[in-house]
Amino acid sequence: MKLAPLSLTLCAAAAGVEPQVAEACSFAPNATHALDPAFSSDVTPPGAPDVTAMVRRWEYPSTCFDIALIDVAVSAIDDAAPPERLGYRFRVAGGDPPDGLGIPDAAIAPPRINAGRVLLFFNYMDPAFAFELEVRAVDLNGNEGPPTVVAIADPTKTTDTPSDGIDDPIDDTDDTIDADGGCSATGSASSNALASLLTLGVLLLALRRR
Repeated sequence: MKLAPLSLTLCAAAAGVEPQVAEACSFAPNATHALDPAFSSDVTPPGAPDVTAMVRRWEYPSTCFDIALIDVAVSAIDDAAPPERLGYRFRVAGGDPPDGLGIPDAAIAPPRINAGRVLLFFNYMDPAFAFELEVRAVDLNGNEGPPTVVAIADPTKTTDTPSDGIDDPIDDTDDTIDADGGCSATGSASSNALASLLTLGVLLLALRRR
């Protein structure tokens, strides 16, 4: 296996998610990157990947409640392997990662149903963290390219900001993550229905007392 020289690209993410009401909760599992003997003559590693990371949390009464993950969008270019067949190796490069962060030793192949995105779960009870995540693209002969390092921080749970620094306001009526069906929220409709029932109850009670 040929390992490319080190080169770094830095970006940052800081995110949290306000409580949402979800109707469904399912996630496509990450797969282990598989090599292909047809590419055994390839000795050129892929380029450094483009990486964008976002922290996501769900709270009760969401059906995804007590779930927390880092949603990592990845892409890279190789001289031989098509982009959709590249794998990615993840490593904590420094800092204080969240408790229970699930990073396997082997390279990960993004799920086909969720192309270009890898979900890294961690302990929802960890309230704050800040660390550097290193990502390398791996081709079909196992050659690893240079890393991209993203700085990921979750100091609060009040904003939802992707790692490119562009604000992504939270929409209480639709918070969807496309895993294999993902989590979708319909909090506004549920709140309106509850308010209507409470108002009706107060009116009926007042009429009975008259």
